[in-house]
Amino acid sequence: MRSRLEIRVSGFVAALVVACSPASAPPAISPSPEGIPTVLRGYRMTTSEPIPERDGGGTLYRFNDGSGAYLTVFIYPVPDDVKQTDDSGQWVIVEGRKFVQVMPIQVQRGRYDAYEMAFADPEPVIVGRDTIPGFAAAAVTRSRGVVSVQLEYLYLVRGQFLKVRATLPQENWQKAVAPLFARDLAQIWFTRK
Repeated sequence: MRSRLEIRVSGFVAALVVACSPASAPPAISPSPEGIPTVLRGYRMTTSEPIPERDGGGTLYRFNDGSGAYLTVFIYPVPDDVKQTDDSGQWVIVEGRKFVQVMPIQVQRGRYDAYEMAFADPEPVIVGRDTIPGFAAAAVTRSRGVVSVQLEYLYLVRGQFLKVRATLPQENWQKAVAPLFARDLAQIWFTRK
C-alpha cells in the first residue's frame, strides 16, 4: 500500500509519496516505562505529561527531531460524544473529523491567519491479519506569514485513541517521516505485550 499526500504550499501543489508497506516491520525502538518509544524514526521524546481529567484524561508525549518539526502523541480514552454507534471503526471517523471542525475555530482564536484542508480520510493500518482503524488529516496553515503543514493521524488501539499530531515547517514538510512515525507507533502500540 502506498500513501499519497498532496498539499498546496505557496500557490503550488507538491506531492509526498511515502512507501507504507504493511509487511514492513517497525524499526527497533527504545521504549519508555509506559511502552511508548523514546526514539522512533529520528524523533526523540522530550517530555510526557498527563492530560487533565477535565480534558478527558490520558497522556501526551512530545517529540522533536531537531529540524523544527514537532510531533505530539496523545493516548486517551474514547470520549462519550464519539460513541454514537456500536461500530468502533466509526468512532475513529467521528473523532478524526474533529480536526477539520477545529480549524476554523483556530482561525477565529487567532492561532492561524488562514488554512486550507488537504485531506481528511479513513486510513487504517494493517498489522498481520489485523486492521487498526485509522484516520488521517492534513491542512496547510499560515500564521504571521509563516506557512506550516499540520498533520493528524488517529488510531483506535486497545480501546483507546492514539493520536499523532505534527507541525511541519513549509521548507521541510516534503522530507517528513511523520506518516511513517504514526504508522509505526500504531503498530508498536497494537503489538505491545
